[in-house]
Amino acid sequence: MDRWSRRRAAVQAEAEAEARAQEQAVVAERQAELAEKTDAEILAELDLPDPETLQPGDDFSGFM
Repeated sequence: MDRWSRRRAAVQAEAEAEARAQEQAVVAERQAELAEKTDAEILAELDLPDPETLQPGDDFSGFM
């Protein structure tokens, strides 16, 4: 591989690593936000019923 190809590959790898780091930062921020909320707040935000109130035959698909 010539020098230019190696440099181009290194720049691409660096850009991909930076993108992954940004994605991980967003995920970590979202997890921190969710950790501060109660289960009731999260369920309300996602428009889900309280799982403790569901009966056999109810629609559980929102939790999957």
